[in-house]
Amino acid sequence: MKSVDHALSLLGYKATPFGLVRIALWAFLFLYLAGLALPPGNRTIPFTENVVGLPITPLVTLPSDPAFIDEQALPTQGGLKIAWISDSSSVIYKPGAKFLDFSAMGDNRLLPVETLNQLREINQNDIHIDLYIRLSLRSLESYTLTEIALERNADIIVLTLNPFFVFNNHAIFKGNTHFARATRTWSKNPAVWYWLALLPQPSDHLWAGLGRHLNIFARAPAFAPDVHAAKLSLWKAIFPQIKGQNTDKLSAPPSGEGLKENSMIFWVTQRYLNGDLSKLVNDKNEAINALWYRQLIRLADFTQDTISRAILLQTLERIKASGKKAILYLAPVSENLREDETAWKQYQKIKSELKALQQVYEDDKVKLIVDIPPDALNGTVFVENDDVHLNEVGGLSSFLASSIASLTSKPEQKESTP
Repeated sequence: MKSVDHALSLLGYKATPFGLVRIALWAFLFLYLAGLALPPGNRTIPFTENVVGLPITPLVTLPSDPAFIDEQALPTQGGLKIAWISDSSSVIYKPGAKFLDFSAMGDNRLLPVETLNQLREINQNDIHIDLYIRLSLRSLESYTLTEIALERNADIIVLTLNPFFVFNNHAIFKGNTHFARATRTWSKNPAVWYWLALLPQPSDHLWAGLGRHLNIFARAPAFAPDVHAAKLSLWKAIFPQIKGQNTDKLSAPPSGEGLKENSMIFWVTQRYLNGDLSKLVNDKNEAINALWYRQLIRLADFTQDTISRAILLQTLERIKASGKKAILYLAPVSENLREDETAWKQYQKIKSELKALQQVYEDDKVKLIVDIPPDALNGTVFVENDDVHLNEVGGLSSFLASSIASLTSKPEQKESTP
């Protein structure tokens, strides 16, 4: 069998170190020029339509976008700058809404918006919120966003701790595109440098060092809908639409919001349930969120040397070292969780672990809220057959607003000179 080298020799080509460098330089030049030729295009930023006209800037890109954060959004000047980092527990879902239907996310309300309204009612008016909400946000992504929020000089960070994932080592991140941005962020903290070798792929390091500087790659996600539409038109031109087939829903590329936790589902059903799905479905064989979460909370690991604990501790350490103010609160859960005795005991253990950390990290700048007062949850309505998502926020927004106002109204303590 003839080798590739033999085929190249027939063409008169002989690779040399200088020749390879020259090819690389020409490739870089053409990629750079191609980026300059790109027309204007804007990224799709989730929750933009939920905050129209409000002093709130959504920053997290679609899960399919390796940029992770919209870096074109400049930090605001003046006023109280809040960085709100959260997951779907901060979405107030319209009854009947699908959790991962991004196309209809504008029909829902947001807990940060409700909290902003409450802050205005108590005369806290000069406020801007950087909104770091991603559906299915996990602890590792929360750490990265905390670092980014500190880089953008937030005055106070509001960070949600999800009880079903805060100590879950099987689900510390969701989606690989996050690592392209995380590689740059983690490099600033020597304590997590070992993550750089364990989690990102070489392509993520390449993106962080080179790819993000080339518009042809960095701005590509903004043109995904156009490319998808062009491919769809070409496909229809070659293969005519079958009568009765509706392809209108294919007019937009998948956003990545519907990422499935297939590995987690497999682990739970095969390792813990021995393939018995009856504990996850109702009598109609329909999957029930509440039943799924009650299995997830069983995976919480409270040993001292786990990756989930390391991520949480690094998040707290970085906030503490920054001198910034922060509120970390454990997302409330439905009282229906009590129906599963094992799940409820796990939830109580999670609260105990966080209370231990509260003793170490809480001070006049950092507040770790483990128990939300019962009266603060008056009027709160959870989605049916769900233990954490909300249909009505009740008094939770008022409680968070008062907590923010109380923490930010405290005068800075200056070090006394001898």
